[in-house]
Amino acid sequence: ESTEKSYNAQYGGGIYVLGSNLNLSGGTIRDFTVSDCGGGIYLGSDGKLTMSGGVLMDCKAENNGGGIYFNGTQASMTGGSISSCEAKINGGGIYALSGICNIGGNALIESCTAEGDMISSEETGELVIWDGGGGIFAAPEAVVYLEGGRITGCIAAAFGGGIFSYGTVFCSGGEIDQC
Repeated sequence: ESTEKSYNAQYGGGIYVLGSNLNLSGGTIRDFTVSDCGGGIYLGSDGKLTMSGGVLMDCKAENNGGGIYFNGTQASMTGGSISSCEAKINGGGIYALSGICNIGGNALIESCTAEGDMISSEETGELVIWDGGGGIFAAPEAVVYLEGGRITGCIAAAFGGGIFSYGTVFCSGGEIDQC
């Protein structure tokens, strides 16, 4: 029996988008595992995502973005769900590297996990690695607008069960609970 892991892809197990638009209004993307980023969906440079429905479920990334890895211009999630997705480092549900990410309406991010770590310098004791974002991870170049929706039951081994942000987060609605 082989103990070697099997991967569906390196990036974007279900869908890989580069320089174009993805409109997701229904259907299911589930049970994908990638060796790098974007277990369910990888949205690359100049890409736009509009998610008004559909389900991303049980997707995993060995690095970042268990459900969605976002390095595009704009991602908007006003419906649908990201459930039980997992990242070995950051962003169990969504990893936003850059661009604008809007969460609103009845969007649901639930039971997602980021397994990343926190590591301190042996010399100074200061933290040198800050991982997290069970629901959402926002990198320095990302802007997240939480205008509605719900992030629930998400877990980070280190920081930010619901949201971990190096970037900018504006909260004007929505709900984060049981994270």
